[in-house]
Amino acid sequence: MITDNAFIEWSYKNAKSVTAAILSGFHLLQRDVLKETGNKNNLNNTIELINQLKTNNKQIKIHIELASFNNVETLNFVTEKIFPIIDSIGLNEQELIMLTKIFDNELSSKMQSGKIIDYYKGLFEIFRRFPNLRIHFHFLGYYIILSKPISDRKMIIRRSSLIKASIKAFQKVSPYQNILHIKENIKNLISHKGMSEIRSLEDYLVKNFQVERTLFAKGYLNSRKFTIVAVPTLIEKNPTQLVGLGDTISSLSFIEDLTIN
Repeated sequence: MITDNAFIEWSYKNAKSVTAAILSGFHLLQRDVLKETGNKNNLNNTIELINQLKTNNKQIKIHIELASFNNVETLNFVTEKIFPIIDSIGLNEQELIMLTKIFDNELSSKMQSGKIIDYYKGLFEIFRRFPNLRIHFHFLGYYIILSKPISDRKMIIRRSSLIKASIKAFQKVSPYQNILHIKENIKNLISHKGMSEIRSLEDYLVKNFQVERTLFAKGYLNSRKFTIVAVPTLIEKNPTQLVGLGDTISSLSFIEDLTIN
């Protein structure tokens, strides 16, 4: 992985005028990233870039979209070196399972069941270790964002960002891209399984965290330790493409989310 020198120079000069940065490509790193003679210097340049951006602009937010890493070693390296200095990550269920395996192999195995509560436990395990992170989990039937506590107004904005991301993702994979078509057929397009899963998660959270029952009805839930926002997605039964869909979902939501700061 190489961070272009021209990009680094531009970033340093313009950091104060940049609101956010979205970084990707870490999953392509090979094992030699861990060797002094391999790509480690290039990765260190990226770490230095992030630190410098944060130094030059205290308000900048940085998001990383995860993907299927070539090996656990590099994922572990990125987790240890990158996660503590960024603000947000995006991942799907396979990436969550692989990441959680670093911390808790038993929990990682349980997530193979595909149950939302096990996924939540994996997300919370990451959040417990990296409370600085806004964690966006995108699954076929629903999206979840787990983060530190935020206000009701900000939760409403965050929920809106997930809804917009769901619509844009649907438009990307569906031949029916007209927003009027989506509105007219929303009851048929929305994931009823996703709605059921969100209700199950709400039941679990109410029972174990003594929180108000608001997740299903309002799309968000607050506690003293965390905020969770969840919405069911729109489902296209015959998607025209899937490549890059996670990037679309997370990026749109992340950018929209910036308005809450």
